[in-house]
Amino acid sequence: MKRCVALILVITLVALVAVLLPGCGSDTKQAKEYMLQGDKLVTQYEGERTAWEQEVNAATSTADLEKIKASANDISNTAAEAKAAYQKILSLKGVEDYAKYANLEIEALGKKHEFITLTTTYLEQLASRIASGDTSNLTSISEKYGKDVKTLTEETTKLDVEAQKLKAEKKL
Repeated sequence: MKRCVALILVITLVALVAVLLPGCGSDTKQAKEYMLQGDKLVTQYEGERTAWEQEVNAATSTADLEKIKASANDISNTAAEAKAAYQKILSLKGVEDYAKYANLEIEALGKKHEFITLTTTYLEQLASRIASGDTSNLTSISEKYGKDVKTLTEETTKLDVEAQKLKAEKKL
């Protein structure tokens, strides 16, 4: 009788370990690591972008424009690294919530990159028109830029809010 009870306990223990063991080292742990890596790079990106925006606001010459373009390239590299970290999540199995979060972050980074490109292009247009003496369309160019920035900002904010909400609700 004692042997039967002991055997049942051993079988139950083995079954329990067999069920729980696959969870150890699963794709969820790897997804979390990639997410944290991506989030860290997004934080770095946001700091670089803030510094870049200060450069843009302080620009007064074509030399400043070249510095702004170089900084924009650095920011783009950081965004690409963050996207790559999030992209790794998408190849993992059984991590749907992490994948959804990663997709939101990737899309938001794309919109943020569009903003950088849009601003750089706008500044180049202004500089070339001012240098050539043709200031006739500056108002319409500026108005279009303002509308485009507003749209991108709204889209990016919506994606950021959705990503953070998902992260909080799913405790990622």
